Amino acid sequence: MGSAEVEDYLTHLALHEHVAASTQNQALTALLLLSTNVLNQPLEGALDGGAGKAAPPS
Repeated sequence: MGSAEVEDYLTHLALHEHVAASTQNQALTALLLLSTNVLNQPLEGALDGGAGKAAPPS
């Protein structure tokens, strides 16, 4: 799991599941905690603003 997969997942949450930005931020925090503290494999690369991305108007 890398930063690209995390961004893809957060984008999926916004565009297909229509979750709120706060839900995306909570998912990001959980994934960062998992990767850093449980798996001891911090995410490589910077996340490019995936969390909090609003879904386009329908």
